[in-house]
Amino acid sequence: MPGQLDTKMRAVAETLIERFGKTVDWTSYDDVPDPATGTVARTANQHTPTISPPVGPNQNYVPGQVIEQGEFDVMLAALAITFTPKVGDEVDIDSVVYTVVKVDWIYSGTLVAAYKCTVRR
Repeated sequence: MPGQLDTKMRAVAETLIERFGKTVDWTSYDDVPDPATGTVARTANQHTPTISPPVGPNQNYVPGQVIEQGEFDVMLAALAITFTPKVGDEVDIDSVVYTVVKVDWIYSGTLVAAYKCTVRR
């Protein structure tokens, strides 16, 4: 059951990202397999969310993980979007297309307050 912290933190995430972020073109893909034919139909869904300013990834060593050039972290407020970001989505930031390679869900209690997405050129 959502609590008081969920209400406050989700609103704070939305306010800060809307105030300091920028609007981008986000393409989310849905793949629907057809078992009868063995084909996969891909549907592109266009969104224009506001994201936090892109920042370089955390430079802490994580075993088995490679940090690549052209990789950034961006945040999306859960209240402000009508879709769930996922790996494989594409985001156009200043006319450069990035691919989402990782999505972390940031909870404020029982609900998601924001999504932290790592994007790569």
